[in-house]
Amino acid sequence: MGGGASSQGGAQRGGSESGVGGSVIAGGSISDGGAPARGGSGPGGAAMTLAGASNGGMAPLGGGGTAFADGGEAGASGAVGMCDEFLACGCGCCAGSTPQVRCSYADVPSDYEGLVAADEAARQSPSCSSAGCSTGARYLCCKAPPPDSSPATYSASLTIGGGYDRIQIVKIGAEWCPRLTFTDGTSGLRTALDGLPRWSLEAGSYLNCAMSSLPRNVIGAGGSIKARASGSSCVLDMHLAVYAWVNEEVVPFRFDADDVPLSGTSSAQCPGL
Repeated sequence: MGGGASSQGGAQRGGSESGVGGSVIAGGSISDGGAPARGGSGPGGAAMTLAGASNGGMAPLGGGGTAFADGGEAGASGAVGMCDEFLACGCGCCAGSTPQVRCSYADVPSDYEGLVAADEAARQSPSCSSAGCSTGARYLCCKAPPPDSSPATYSASLTIGGGYDRIQIVKIGAEWCPRLTFTDGTSGLRTALDGLPRWSLEAGSYLNCAMSSLPRNVIGAGGSIKARASGSSCVLDMHLAVYAWVNEEVVPFRFDADDVPLSGTSSAQCPGL
């Protein structure tokens, strides 16, 4: 790994880990590959593109999704919006299937409403008569926690090759040592990120520092991560809310650091990130 940077930030809660999956495009927008996009704004006023997913598959369990309302909530950015659990089935969820777990972002205005509208549009599509069912997507309320004052050390590195380039960021705290992996590929987790437009969040792990295995239990992230030149180096400034799915519960935690050296790069490469 590259040189570490001491900063502030810490995990909010903990527990044992379980893996999850997702398939969405990140990098300054929310995109879910399906219904037409809806306009909106993201954390810090960054422009966001909102889109919901449509689904297809085998014999349906039933059409449409189910919303579990817990009312509107104010996110860390101060924006107020719906933040509900929602099962998106499109043409129908297959009986006995386990839906992918994704984030519905409280800090992104109309994100939840856009997901519901896109799922309803997919359910009404004439193609449902031949599309069958799918595993569906379970959207959970992801509310950004405030920055944490706990001390931590951060490191970041760029790896080139193997089909895709990757940026890995590791946070070492007193007890929790989460990590994130970004790729320059076109798929990844559903995020609400501003910065690094070429990159998507491929995977992440929220784990105790004593663990040797890396659970892929991160389901989303929001906030800002940007690269800039500092002397002869390329450094990252990050202020992220990250969400893990642990013991059937959303666990929010933070990555908050500035001036983190990105090893494997020079200042000349920063504009291209």
